[in-house]
Amino acid sequence: MENPSCSYDFVTLDLMKSMFEENGMLTPSPPTDISCAARAMAKVFYDAILGAINDNELVSDEDLILPYDSDADEEYEELIYKEDYNEIVKSGDEFDPVEYEKKTSQEYIPLQYKLKAVAFANANPKASLQTIQSRGFAKLKDKKTLLRWKKVVQKGGSRIDKLNMINEQCFERFVENRKNHEQVTTRMIQQWAMATAFPYISEEFSFTAGLTWVQNFKKKYRIRQRKITKFINKSDIATLEETLQAAETFQTQTKLLISSFSPDYVINTDQTGCQYQTGVLNK
Repeated sequence: MENPSCSYDFVTLDLMKSMFEENGMLTPSPPTDISCAARAMAKVFYDAILGAINDNELVSDEDLILPYDSDADEEYEELIYKEDYNEIVKSGDEFDPVEYEKKTSQEYIPLQYKLKAVAFANANPKASLQTIQSRGFAKLKDKKTLLRWKKVVQKGGSRIDKLNMINEQCFERFVENRKNHEQVTTRMIQQWAMATAFPYISEEFSFTAGLTWVQNFKKKYRIRQRKITKFINKSDIATLEETLQAAETFQTQTKLLISSFSPDYVINTDQTGCQYQTGVLNK
């Protein structure tokens, strides 16, 4: 039989051999006269093991828990590091908007606040600045700012607004998974972030859920982690770019399909109460 073409840790194979021996499944010295049936069975076992080696891949990841989750064995640690926020800003989407806003002198105003202010102004076009401010929008400094807020609202929010929404929605999913005692990993967080960001991605807004972003996410929510290694089928592994491309293709296809039906017959699965989870991991 030919040696496996893939690069593999032969220590693993030796360990497997030891396990067979410990369970009495291997004889110290094989018989010299080997039957055809034994050869056929050996070929089946060999092909199965070789198939597992060729079809699967070891993937390193981090298992994540919330600050208040139990860790009796103290296996998890909180990520501690320092970031140069000037470099983070230069890298585009790779920064934590909430932490960055604390570093700036300008007060961050949430998108919901802007939405309500714009809605009130649109409903009362003759209202003065003082009237708008007195109705709970004291942070609106002048009418020029109101015009700027209207443009921001039309775009679905500023860059910081969108990054905040990505953070918040990812953390909500994190908390929900942990409530259900489900595992959360770094790759899952990145995949959720990409899925959340996808509707906002345009020429004006890019997002990659890269290392810096996910590190800041963990720091922001004081998430603890431990290193893990999984033996994953290669068909279940995709890069973030491949996941994004697949999502774009799916969205294009479903738009064409949905246009053929009445809106009354189109249901968002988020509204059904059902949950569907894929086994795709990101590199």
